[in-house]
Amino acid sequence: MADPVEALAGLRPIHLPADSGEVALIAAAALAGVCLALAATALIRLLAGRRGAERRAALDELALSRGLPPDERLAAQARLLRRLMRTIDGEAPRGLNGAAWLARLDRILGTTFFTAGAGQAFGEPLYRRSQAATAETLDLELSRLIAKLPAKLPSKLPVRISH
Repeated sequence: MADPVEALAGLRPIHLPADSGEVALIAAAALAGVCLALAATALIRLLAGRRGAERRAALDELALSRGLPPDERLAAQARLLRRLMRTIDGEAPRGLNGAAWLARLDRILGTTFFTAGAGQAFGEPLYRRSQAATAETLDLELSRLIAKLPAKLPSKLPVRISH
C-alpha cells in the first residue's frame, strides 16, 4: 500500500471557479429585497397611523369641550357635529337646521339619537338654555357615535380641533 503522504502529494491543488459576478449579483438582489420589504413595512405603518386621525381628532375635541359650562359645551358639540358632517358627507348644507338637520345626523350616523333621543338638543333647543344633566348624556352618546365611525372617513376635509 502506498504511503498516504505520497498519495496526497500527487494530487493536484484545488482550483476555485472563476468569479463570474453571480455572488455579488445575488447579494445585491437580497439587499434590494430587504430594503424593499422595509420600505413597504414603513409605508404600511405610516398609512395605518393616519387611519382614524379624523375620528381621533373629533373625540379629542369632544373631550376638550367637557371642561366648558353646559351652554358653551352644547355649542362646542354642535360646531363639532357641523364640521364632522362636512367631513363625512362632503359639503353639508349650511342652512339645514331643526328637524331636517337632526334627521340628517341620524341618517349619516345610523342612529335615532338625534330625532328620538337626547340628541334633539342639537335642534331647536340648541338656541335655548340647556340643562347640565343633558350635557353628560350628550357627551356619552356623541363619544359612542364618533367612536363607531369608520377609521378612514370618505372626505378629504380634516376635522380641526379649535376653541
